[in-house]
This record gives sequence, C-alpha cells and structure tokens, in this order.
Amino acid sequence: SGNGPWVKLRWKDELGQPVTETVKSGYAMRIEFGQLAGNHLPGEIYLCTPDDMKSFLVGIFNAEILKPQ
Repeated sequence: SGNGPWVKLRWKDELGQPVTETVKSGYAMRIEFGQLAGNHLPGEIYLCTPDDMKSFLVGIFNAEILKPQ
C-alpha cells in the first residue's frame, strides 16, 4: 500500500479557500495510449479516488513528445 504514484486533489471549500488532499492508495487509474503520429501521442485516462466526494476524471488527451534540450 502506498507504493504507487500519489494523486493530489485540489479544490476550493465553501469559503473559496484552496484545499489539497493527497491520495496515496485505494484509487483506480487506467491510462491507454494510441498510435504515435509524428510527435503526438493520443490517449485516454480514467481515474476514480476514494475521497468523500467520490472524485473522478474521464477523458481523452493528446500528448506532445518533445526532444530534451
């Protein structure tokens, strides 16, 4: 437990003050990558966390691959 990547959740409370919670375990995450096209790598992400709000993230992305300078 706690050996995987940590997830940081950030939001504003009812007074508009920033709140941060670090989730170290108990979450589900899946990332799928598509075919590399030039320097772009498309993908899909799913993240579900065990916080009281049952936060989740689902979506697609397009990562740009850059050469180190």
